[in-house]
Amino acid sequence: MNILKKYSFTDYIQWSYIYCMVCFGGMATPFRMTHDRFSLFILFTSSFIILWKGHRALNLTKSYVSFLFVLALALLCVMVSSSLTLGTSLSTILTFEVVLATYLLKPQKFLYRTTLFIAFLAAFSLVMFILIEMLGFYTMVAVFSPISEVSFGRVSGEIYSYNFYIYNFVVQHMERNCGPFGEPGQYQCVLGGALFFVLFYKTNFKEDTKVCLMFLFVATMITTQSTSGYVSLLIIIAAYFLHGFLARHKDKQMNKAFRLLLVISIVFFCFTKSGHSFIETTISSKYDFQRHEILASGAARQEGIDSAVNLISSRPEVLFGMGYDEALENINSESGLLIYLLAVGLLPFSILYGFLVRVSLKYSLGIHDAIAKLLIVLNMSLGQPHVLNPILFLIILYPYLTSKRIK
Repeated sequence: MNILKKYSFTDYIQWSYIYCMVCFGGMATPFRMTHDRFSLFILFTSSFIILWKGHRALNLTKSYVSFLFVLALALLCVMVSSSLTLGTSLSTILTFEVVLATYLLKPQKFLYRTTLFIAFLAAFSLVMFILIEMLGFYTMVAVFSPISEVSFGRVSGEIYSYNFYIYNFVVQHMERNCGPFGEPGQYQCVLGGALFFVLFYKTNFKEDTKVCLMFLFVATMITTQSTSGYVSLLIIIAAYFLHGFLARHKDKQMNKAFRLLLVISIVFFCFTKSGHSFIETTISSKYDFQRHEILASGAARQEGIDSAVNLISSRPEVLFGMGYDEALENINSESGLLIYLLAVGLLPFSILYGFLVRVSLKYSLGIHDAIAKLLIVLNMSLGQPHVLNPILFLIILYPYLTSKRIK
């Protein structure tokens, strides 16, 4: 009761909004509410929060809202001249608006609470993954079926997943940890973002807690068995050590933890059955080292990139925007970045990613830090279809948010 009493009304709203912010990466709530109703809820509530709290960081609010206004105008121009829908345009704006609204509620607690919430999701999903490995997928589905809802594949019409608000049993990926998301690639984006927060930003966690969180996020990312996730993990760790070397600042406790992690990883991947299975899923099943050929989803991504490039070469007018449905009809791609480019057109795409590049270069610790952030966003955006992810963009946006004075 004392813990509940120490939180104010604004604290409870921020915790709820952190959940909503993470949901924009593809969690269960939009499915329960329908995406349109969820978007309208976020539109009205986040606009109210920005009007309510925006005066606390007036310079930030003016700068951020100006960017959203220009982006909205560009999207409106594409909507008028193509089949781009209001829903797609609104999702783009709300992906950024929900970040600002959540931050303004309690700026000093924002990153700490966001990281803590993702840590809760990671810990819960890790326990569920272990139980599924021990008891079986459908045994766990039967246990949680009273509080789960069934979703069906849009094309096949078959059962895709059994989900509730903090975990998703995905039939297609029953041997992988999807957490509360519909696809492991979506989950690894959020986990990678949280790992980046712990290693690079001031989150107010004690050193021992930071080490524990690092192990938790890395372990959970490994269980997603996402190739893009593994690549992002390597980028984040390499950037961390490069930053320590260039800044001549070494966190001895974290360095020891990484050495221990390296030993554990070698033992796990080389000497355990589960480790061999993970390697098979993420690397061996996607690349034939004897024939030097890309296989499975890796081949599909390569073909998707090729088809997008060929479409742009043969029909340059598609760069004016063609809407999501038409884009998906013309290319068979899992690359969210390319699908989004064709859907909204070059103008809104350039405004959005130009803003992210500018912020990354201006508000980073150095050129190496900026490049690492952009590589993480690029890798995750090319590797999975759901590109509009607030946590992914927050990797770049957080130093920009904190650079403005708060009253």
